[in-house]
Amino acid sequence: MSFLMKFFHPPSWSITIKLMVILVVISLAPLTIISWNNLRTSVSSVEMREELSLEQLAQSTAGHLEQLLHDIRHTVSYCAMSAEVIQLAMTSSESARDLVQEKMNRLEAGNVDLEVSFVLDPQGQIIASSKPEYLGMRVPFRDYFRAAIAGREVMPQWEVGHTSKKPGLFLSSPVRDKNGAVIAVVATKLRGSFIARIMEEVRVFGERTAFLVDQDGVIIYHPEPAMLYHSLIPLLPEVQQRLAQEDRFGLEQIESLNIPNLATTLTVAKIPGHIRFVSSLTGESEVAGFSPLRPPYLQHQAKVVPDNSRWFVVVAEPQWVFTRPLDYLTNNIVQSAWLVGLMSCLLALVFASTFLRPLRALMTAAEAVRQGNYAEAHIEVRREDEFGRLEAVFNTMTSGIQARERERDIFGRTVHPEVREKLLSGDLTLSGENHWVTVLFSDIRGFSTMAETLDPQDVLALLNDYLTEMTSVVLTCALVRGLQLNSILDG
Repeated sequence: MSFLMKFFHPPSWSITIKLMVILVVISLAPLTIISWNNLRTSVSSVEMREELSLEQLAQSTAGHLEQLLHDIRHTVSYCAMSAEVIQLAMTSSESARDLVQEKMNRLEAGNVDLEVSFVLDPQGQIIASSKPEYLGMRVPFRDYFRAAIAGREVMPQWEVGHTSKKPGLFLSSPVRDKNGAVIAVVATKLRGSFIARIMEEVRVFGERTAFLVDQDGVIIYHPEPAMLYHSLIPLLPEVQQRLAQEDRFGLEQIESLNIPNLATTLTVAKIPGHIRFVSSLTGESEVAGFSPLRPPYLQHQAKVVPDNSRWFVVVAEPQWVFTRPLDYLTNNIVQSAWLVGLMSCLLALVFASTFLRPLRALMTAAEAVRQGNYAEAHIEVRREDEFGRLEAVFNTMTSGIQARERERDIFGRTVHPEVREKLLSGDLTLSGENHWVTVLFSDIRGFSTMAETLDPQDVLALLNDYLTEMTSVVLTCALVRGLQLNSILDG
């Protein structure tokens, strides 16, 4: 039988292998089941806690951003309601412009996050600015201007400035006359570092990364440049055209990261939550918590402001970050299982040697009996268990076989083998049997004289030689006579 056939045929396994398998299964099965159950429970518990932690962190970051945007919005609204700005919007005089620009310079001096502030007329032309190079620029296509000139409050817009070529957050507020009509727009640009500073605070928690997704599904902030200004899924042609016309990011085409499950979740999400997705940057599975971001000044307009005016703060981390301790635990369990399996194998070898030693002794003794070497067939009994009793019984059996063989030998020297076998088997009865026999009477001439003169040993040798030859003659005659009788009886 080949090795493979033996491997898949357990009855052919040695006792050592069988004991090893039994002990390994008995020792490892409960350990494996319990460890696997505990590991699965631990993984589920850790994953749940981590998902909630990321969700809470995203919600906290979104709340921080909302409050800061609310504070800056107050500053912009205060500027829009100031007499100097209203006077400038109504007269466009140089003196009014100087007063407004001086006011804006004071605001920027008090807030390092403000990059530039300016006033736009109803046609979208900048008529006052804290930076002179902005004067005269026309931006009627910008969302923040179009919303403000229409008297609406909208989500701040993340855009890359035409002049500075740096990203920033634009907030705007309508300027109204005493009748409530919109006569101008006040806008301010927050430095991109304002958002980065808040989002980067998440990194103190390890491998976590925070990024910001706008209402169009475009990532407007991400610490990795390769992810920046990419959409989660391919944008519709009309959205691509609008973003290109607005020149919001300084790109003609917004490429997609192709993360559909994240995009779908954020599209319908109205409350904080969590999700798993595969990062297009690293190809790793990540877990993310997210939270909608809607500044407080927009929340009261929930009925008139569409859902697509929301941004989302997303805090993500690779799945291996929180599964690493569990992987370490798994490795420990595997190593423990290997150790237990090795100990079980060693224990099986010890047990097997305890069983195999008497079995080998019995096999050796049985082979000696088969060869008729009864002197080597005796087993020294040193045990008191079942094997010891089996060895004692085997010795008794061997002694009986040896005695029987001795009897057979003795009978074989005095009677015919057929008669010997019947005697040993007990087939001969005391009442006797009828048989056709051939009797030969013979005499050795001068036997008495030879017996008197020869030694007893020589006499026995002579008789043995004589009887050996005569036995052949008798058997031949008996055979011939038997054949004749059979032919007579048959005829």
